[in-house]
Parts: sequence; structure tokens; C-alpha cells
Amino acid sequence: MNRKEYAEGLQTLNEKHDKEFKALQAKLYKLINSAGKGEKLDKDEVSSLKNLMETLKSSQNNEILNYEKNKNNLTEPIEKNKGGRPTLYNLELAQEICQAIGDSGKRPLKWVCAENPHFPDRSTILEWCIKHTAFADMYRMAYAKKLDNAHDDMIEVALNSNPLSVNCDKLIVDTLKFSLAKLNPRKYGDKAGEVEPEKPAEKNNIDISKLNRKEQKQFLELMKKAKKDEN
Repeated sequence: MNRKEYAEGLQTLNEKHDKEFKALQAKLYKLINSAGKGEKLDKDEVSSLKNLMETLKSSQNNEILNYEKNKNNLTEPIEKNKGGRPTLYNLELAQEICQAIGDSGKRPLKWVCAENPHFPDRSTILEWCIKHTAFADMYRMAYAKKLDNAHDDMIEVALNSNPLSVNCDKLIVDTLKFSLAKLNPRKYGDKAGEVEPEKPAEKNNIDISKLNRKEQKQFLELMKKAKKDEN
């Protein structure tokens, strides 16, 4: 088994486990939801489903551990990175990075880099923002798109929440809500959409002592004329 086959097999196994667990979770949620509509709650069936979910989770963990034993027999070690991550800036890679950031939603930049081994690491990307003005502009626009997607992710988490996941989902929603408000308070803060009142125009105070005699005379004449016009 080579590195690519190992990664694909592990992903398939995780997807299978996730599907099995969600199927049981849906059955449990259906029972609880039916009870909320007036039907009698079958406590024995609920308890049986919970025990089955715990057993399944334990079995899945053992299956993952057994699969990971193959890691030592790979023809190409998974930890090995012959080329390393790039550090030199190039426009094509920069555009790909910004596209991935814009689509990343609630996932942090560190995760985006981990998902794309050919990307530079997070610190290099932030250095590029300082050194390359064009990249800084692209990054800024990509991050604005990322925040919009993160907001959609937050709504999706809330809508898909159920009695079993509500506490975890609330933590995710609160964290995203706090981050969005800090990163873009005008759009996602508590006072988003409010129009700031206009500040009164400041009076121009002229220090007459800094003018020469001719300028002082002209200034006083203008002031007298202005007062006369007011009357």
C-alpha cells in the first residue's frame, strides 16, 4: 500500500463510520421528536439506541486503530515530504491560495494549508501579505468572501442542530458569531447596519498672533464685515 492508497482508504473508512453513526442518531432524534408531538416516548428503545451508538463508536475506533497499523508498511512513508512547502512567491499559487481561503468558510487558515500540501505554511502566507501589495489586496478580498461563507456555515450549523448536538453546535455558533463581529464589526457586529450620526463641523480657529500686521488688519476687516452682514 502506498501513501495515496492509505489516505484514500482512511477517508473512505471515516465516511462509512460517519454514515453509520448518523443513521442511528437520526433514529434517536426521530423518537425524541415524536415524543415532543404528544406520542409516548419508548424509553427502552431510546436506551437501546444509545447503547448501540456507544458500541458502534467503540467498534469504529478499533477498526481505525487496526487500519492505522498499515502506516508502518507503506511503500512511501506518509510523514515524508521530499519537496517541503514552498516559500517563494508566485502569482499562480497566490491566486489558488486566495481562492481556497475564500471558499474555506469557518475553517481556519491553518486547516486550509494542511488540506493542501503544496501550499506554503500559514506564516509564509502572512509574510507574503506584508511583502507583496498585490497579494495583500487579493487576500483581503478572499477573506471578505471567507467571512460571508463562514456566516452561511454558522446558519447551517444552527438549522441542522438536534437535541444530541445542541451544546456542541451552540459553541460553534457562538465562536463564529464572536469572530465575525471582531473581524468585520460594521457588517456582523451588534450595531451592523446602523448609520453613524454626522459629527458637527469644527469651527476654524485662527491664531491671529501668527499673522503679520497686514494680514491681521485684513482679517479684522473681514470679521467686521461678517458681523455687519449678520446684523
